[in-house]
Amino acid sequence: MPRYDLAFSLGYDCNASLALRRAGLQFCSYPFDWLTRATLAARADLLARRFEGWLASPDGLDDLGPVPFERFAPRHRVVVDRASGLEFRHDFPLALPVADALPEVAAKHRRRADRLLGAIGRADRVLAVFAVGFRHPDLAMDELVAARRVLAVAFGEKIEVLGLADDAPGGADRPPAAEEAEGGRVRRVSLRCLSETPQGIEVSDRALAEFLRAQIEVPDPRTPEEVRAHRDLVRRREYAKYAARTRLGMFWNKLQYRRWRALSKALQRKGIIPPNEPGAPR
Repeated sequence: MPRYDLAFSLGYDCNASLALRRAGLQFCSYPFDWLTRATLAARADLLARRFEGWLASPDGLDDLGPVPFERFAPRHRVVVDRASGLEFRHDFPLALPVADALPEVAAKHRRRADRLLGAIGRADRVLAVFAVGFRHPDLAMDELVAARRVLAVAFGEKIEVLGLADDAPGGADRPPAAEEAEGGRVRRVSLRCLSETPQGIEVSDRALAEFLRAQIEVPDPRTPEEVRAHRDLVRRREYAKYAARTRLGMFWNKLQYRRWRALSKALQRKGIIPPNEPGAPR
């Protein structure tokens, strides 16, 4: 089983990052985790330029209005960065104008960008994962090869690219079909991960995670204290999010949320999780 020092998501949307996290292969938040819409070529170019000038001014952003399918009432607005084509759906609050929200959003993504660039610099072998999305159901090998070449110029031969698609013939029980290029540094795998729903195409990050878990290995860089702290945070967050069914349950959730926030602040002061990201891995 190939072993990498670092695995991270290049997109197309949140499914690649969710799959890596479910598989126990990604331990930090990175810039492309929750963004969508941009091409693979644009993402590779932005990373190769080390995110220079990204989110520098509100003049380069288009406000498309409220996110149309959030779980409850819309809380964020859809914002597109014209230069890269990246679309933000979880960053810009609906209650604030884009220009007012941009400094905090830019600072958050600068932290994530620096975190990714630092991790790539320290690693000897790096895997960038790109998976099809609900608005990106096709994935050509040429796209993967071109992206890898751009990244190799910037970061060296340590960079490898894995593309996950769903276009091989056969039924649901078919085994994954793989092809390679660039001396094995680019792999394209087709496996069953797409399904039609009333809302359109959906991607199963669980299917992607199951495949990734069986194919690659990435050591966890966190200390046991950090692992326990993050597990506790996730457990409290999930409870507070889903457990309320009665007034008593709502009261208990509020209590749990306050305890969760207190724990988050304590871990931030110790440097175990970064500022302003209480629910995210370090």
